[in-house]
Amino acid sequence: MFSLSEQKHSRSTDQEQAQLNKSILDSSFEAIVVANDDGKIIKVNDSMLSIFGYESSEHVEGQDLSILVGGREGHAENHSSSMKKFWERGGQSTILGETRNLVAKHLDGTEFPCRIGIRKVRDSNLLVGFIHNISHERWLEREQHGNQSILDSSFEAIVVADDEGKISKVNAAMLEIFGYDRSDDVVGQNLSMLVGGQEGYAENHSTYMKKFWERGGQSTILVRATVCSKVTLFC
Repeated sequence: MFSLSEQKHSRSTDQEQAQLNKSILDSSFEAIVVANDDGKIIKVNDSMLSIFGYESSEHVEGQDLSILVGGREGHAENHSSSMKKFWERGGQSTILGETRNLVAKHLDGTEFPCRIGIRKVRDSNLLVGFIHNISHERWLEREQHGNQSILDSSFEAIVVADDEGKISKVNAAMLEIFGYDRSDDVVGQNLSMLVGGQEGYAENHSTYMKKFWERGGQSTILVRATVCSKVTLFC
């Protein structure tokens, strides 16, 4: 038998541990959702509330996971049956331990792209979902695609390089003029691979680049490159 003081201490320790666990969950930048084998949400963290637009966990906990599911018509409605089949297979699925891109649904009904990873809690019938909103990543992808389309509309070869002389971006005209099939064959390589001229010039190109940046990125080459060559160089 535990004494009254020992019981109080045990309860206090349990409460402290529960509060610590909640603080750890709430410190995550990703939305965390814990659900049982009926597909009912039993715990969420602060990031989940923020990302999905809920004010309190009380508005989510006890609800079916399908309230968070977006995507094609019928997908949310069929979520419960999918969960049932998952547990009938003994809680085994290729979705566990892997991340995949899906569509989630905000409280206001709008949908957004997300990356979700799911793990099964050991020795339980609980699943934990880790959800990352990738809307900004998708926006950047669209921006980059748009920028690349602008570059590819140029008749001149365009090469973008960093301060170490490594090529980071090229356009379609560059590939055609220099005879490459894909940008992957060029990106990451040193600019010297494109340099011809007198013997040793290509080999010393990295040294020239280093001196260029040591001078604060100032050189007459910035004028001559566009006048004397059909390659427009940004570095």
